[in-house]
Amino acid sequence: MPARASTAATPLPEILTERPGSSARGYDARDRIVYESCAVIPGDELVDGAERLLGIPRVGNISTVRARASTCYQCRVERA
Repeated sequence: MPARASTAATPLPEILTERPGSSARGYDARDRIVYESCAVIPGDELVDGAERLLGIPRVGNISTVRARASTCYQCRVERA
Protein backbone atom coordinates (compact mmCIF):
# COMPACT_ATOMS: atom_id res chain seq x y z
CA MET A 1 0.00 0.00 0.00
CA PRO A 2 1.46 3.42 -0.89
CA ALA A 3 2.11 5.86 1.90
CA ARG A 4 -0.47 8.54 2.58
CA ALA A 5 0.87 12.07 2.56
CA SER A 6 -0.07 14.37 5.42
CA THR A 7 -0.36 18.11 5.12
CA ALA A 8 -1.64 20.82 7.41
CA ALA A 9 -5.10 20.06 5.98
CA THR A 10 -4.83 16.31 6.75
CA PRO A 11 -3.71 15.57 10.30
CA LEU A 12 -1.14 12.94 11.17
CA PRO A 13 -2.38 9.49 12.17
CA GLU A 14 -3.04 9.09 15.90
CA ILE A 15 -0.44 6.31 16.13
CA LEU A 16 2.18 9.04 15.64
CA THR A 17 0.64 11.89 17.63
CA GLU A 18 -0.28 9.85 20.71
CA ARG A 19 3.23 8.49 21.28
CA PRO A 20 5.23 10.01 24.12
CA GLY A 21 8.11 10.46 21.70
CA SER A 22 9.61 9.42 18.40
CA SER A 23 13.25 9.28 17.46
CA ALA A 24 14.02 11.33 14.34
CA ARG A 25 17.18 11.52 12.21
CA GLY A 26 17.77 13.89 9.33
CA TYR A 27 19.73 12.90 6.26
CA ASP A 28 21.58 14.98 3.69
CA ALA A 29 21.53 14.77 -0.13
CA ARG A 30 24.01 11.84 -0.01
CA ASP A 31 21.80 9.93 2.45
CA ARG A 32 24.19 10.44 5.34
CA ILE A 33 22.98 11.22 8.84
CA VAL A 34 23.22 14.88 9.82
CA TYR A 35 24.10 14.26 13.46
CA GLU A 36 22.92 17.61 14.77
CA SER A 37 19.45 16.70 13.49
CA CYS A 38 18.99 13.65 15.74
CA ALA A 39 16.18 14.29 18.23
CA VAL A 40 13.40 12.76 20.28
CA ILE A 41 10.18 14.57 19.43
CA PRO A 42 6.98 14.25 21.51
CA GLY A 43 4.06 12.98 19.40
CA ASP A 44 1.99 16.12 19.86
CA GLU A 45 4.96 18.20 18.59
CA LEU A 46 5.90 15.97 15.63
CA VAL A 47 4.95 18.46 12.90
CA ASP A 48 6.78 21.37 14.56
CA GLY A 49 9.76 19.15 15.37
CA ALA A 50 10.00 17.90 11.78
CA GLU A 51 9.81 21.47 10.48
CA ARG A 52 12.59 22.46 12.90
CA LEU A 53 14.82 19.61 11.70
CA LEU A 54 14.10 20.38 8.04
CA GLY A 55 15.17 23.95 8.83
CA ILE A 56 18.75 22.72 9.27
CA PRO A 57 20.32 23.61 5.90
CA ARG A 58 22.03 20.24 5.28
CA VAL A 59 18.92 18.16 6.06
CA GLY A 60 17.17 17.00 2.89
CA ASN A 61 14.72 14.61 4.56
CA ILE A 62 13.98 12.86 7.81
CA SER A 63 14.25 9.25 6.76
CA THR A 64 13.89 7.72 10.14
CA VAL A 65 11.04 8.45 12.50
CA ARG A 66 10.95 5.55 14.93
CA ALA A 67 8.99 4.68 18.03
CA ARG A 68 11.24 5.67 20.92
CA ALA A 69 10.74 2.54 23.01
CA SER A 70 10.62 -0.23 20.40
CA THR A 71 12.57 1.57 17.64
CA CYS A 72 10.03 0.33 15.07
CA TYR A 73 10.12 2.35 11.85
CA GLN A 74 7.13 4.70 11.60
CA CYS A 75 7.53 6.99 8.59
CA ARG A 76 9.70 9.20 6.41
CA VAL A 77 9.34 13.00 6.26
CA GLU A 78 10.17 14.82 3.03
CA ARG A 79 10.12 18.42 1.99
CA ALA A 80 6.95 19.46 0.19
